[in-house]
Amino acid sequence: MTHSGYRCFYLFAVFCSTDKITTGPYIISPGSFYEPPGLHLFGDECYYMKEGKGVAVNPENGETFSFKEGEALLIPQKTRHQLFNFENKRLTVIFTVAPRIWVEGEIGVTMTTQPVRTKLWRMEFTQQLMNHPT
Repeated sequence: MTHSGYRCFYLFAVFCSTDKITTGPYIISPGSFYEPPGLHLFGDECYYMKEGKGVAVNPENGETFSFKEGEALLIPQKTRHQLFNFENKRLTVIFTVAPRIWVEGEIGVTMTTQPVRTKLWRMEFTQQLMNHPT
């Protein structure tokens, strides 16, 4: 599948999934993205960029965020999102959705007409850890 000349090639796996949290890696090849855009009705999602650089896009409003290795991105519940790799090396993201990625019997992409919180949040994860009081 292509999107404006880019390939849709990615690897998705799940490390752990319970009724409270789901986590795993996305590995996206150079010049690729994942399709269809994600949407989680039952939980927020966080991406931690383990390797590479990526661009997260909200296809409903065109909002974009670039983030790189060591940074995290928070995707609020009910926000459509898609991740692109415009670089020439692979991108590895660890994702976490909590409390639920989906409800039993409704696994997969769910379309909704409910209002969407469209703000994506980026932070320098390692900087926050270094400044966190222990």
